[in-house]
Amino acid sequence: MHDLVRDLATFLGGEFYSRREEVCNETKIGTMTRHLSFSKFNDPVHEKCDVFGRAKHLRTLFAINFISPPPFNNEKIACTILSNLKCLRVLSLRNFRGLVEVPDSIDELIHLHYLNLTWTHIKSLPESLCNLYNLQTLKLQNCMSLTRLPNDMQNLVSLCHLDISGCYELEVTPREMSKLIHLQHLSNYDVGTHKDNGIKELGTLSNLHGSLSIKKLENVINSSEASAAKIMDKKYLEKLCLSWSEDVKDHFTNSQSEMDILDKLQPTKNLKRLEVHGYRGTRFPKWVGDSSYQNLTGLYLFGCPNCCILPQLGRLHSLKDLAIRRMSMLETIGYEYGDSSSRTLFPSLEYLEFNDMPCWKMWHHSRVSEDSFPVLKSLVILDCPKLEGDLPSHLPVLETIKIERCNQLGSSLPKASSIRKLCITESNKVVVHELPLSLEELRIHGREVTNSAFEAIDITLLTSLQTFDINDSSSVISFMGDCLPTSLKFMSKEKPPTQVTSHF
Repeated sequence: MHDLVRDLATFLGGEFYSRREEVCNETKIGTMTRHLSFSKFNDPVHEKCDVFGRAKHLRTLFAINFISPPPFNNEKIACTILSNLKCLRVLSLRNFRGLVEVPDSIDELIHLHYLNLTWTHIKSLPESLCNLYNLQTLKLQNCMSLTRLPNDMQNLVSLCHLDISGCYELEVTPREMSKLIHLQHLSNYDVGTHKDNGIKELGTLSNLHGSLSIKKLENVINSSEASAAKIMDKKYLEKLCLSWSEDVKDHFTNSQSEMDILDKLQPTKNLKRLEVHGYRGTRFPKWVGDSSYQNLTGLYLFGCPNCCILPQLGRLHSLKDLAIRRMSMLETIGYEYGDSSSRTLFPSLEYLEFNDMPCWKMWHHSRVSEDSFPVLKSLVILDCPKLEGDLPSHLPVLETIKIERCNQLGSSLPKASSIRKLCITESNKVVVHELPLSLEELRIHGREVTNSAFEAIDITLLTSLQTFDINDSSSVISFMGDCLPTSLKFMSKEKPPTQVTSHF
């Protein structure tokens, strides 16, 4: 905010608004003050809290970039706030790291609309919280010690926003969440094993906006249960994450049943980002990759242990980011693109990643037109030890290539005059005939990268090169004369002594 705008807001707010860097017992807060923001408390506050006694009519108490100097009794401060400030509508105790327990008296704040306990160390919330019938927003993001929510969350009938992202220790999803019909934002929902906390509870929550992560989908028994969640009806969702627990022992379930369940979890066509984690079917339902998803810009398929064929992804016209990781059964990629000898595939794709694909052997390009991948900027291939054959040859705007631990990949790198970053690690057979003058970062690491990989590259010609890092390589990279590119900012060369050749 511009200083003049802030000064104007302060002037107009007058005595009703107060912003303090530090709150201590000597802080002067008038009886007319209704909104107070602060960055830290001083130790005397929890001994004589007259500052809050003078501000009994506060409507807003908001911690901004709160700093908690040790030693500090945040828990006692919380009790003091609750006992004095009964008129609060907004309470943010964000980053009160010493807060491990919320007092039972929280229900005395009967007017409370907004409660932020983000980044605190609370382990649980009192059941009395569920008596706050006016509460609209409850933020618990990154409360990493939180193990459970109150049992009667369904009583928070006015709740519109519930953020429990980053609460990794939460054990059980509260029951009857379906009664929170005004809920507009639900960060994540762990499917339970009981009727009142199963996936059906999502069915009535048709007003959900933004992002939703549904976890523990292995607890969904059949497609009828999945259908009851009515994911398609949630037309305001933009991001959806569907997750099966990857540590479940029984990966080899009924493949058709798994696909039927995922089929019934089809989201709205307005979706912009889709993640699928731990899916146990052998193939994906038809909606994954359907060209009607014209707004989809990000697709991430992670840890699908039984999948042996990818969906037709090339027709997702708006797709910008595609990442495929931990597909342990997938052997070939390319045929599922569809028949497109005269059709541009992946017309908007900018980032493409394949990672941890132990059985992937071949990337077919015979059915892909030269116009495909027209705007691809980053190509990342990691831990694909069996991959052979060629990479796409024509990637006109490619800027970044990263290949790591792909020992059988003997392909030449794609021709692209705009490459700025090239990283090759333990991929002995990759061939580089020439490097573009636009290259800014060059990293070559690995066991015995062959001489044919780099054909006497003269880096002095790379006038844009800023980072040059070569390690444990026998490739021939020459320094013509006794000079380096003037643009170079970082250089590292290690083992063996014949690694770098200078020509004087």
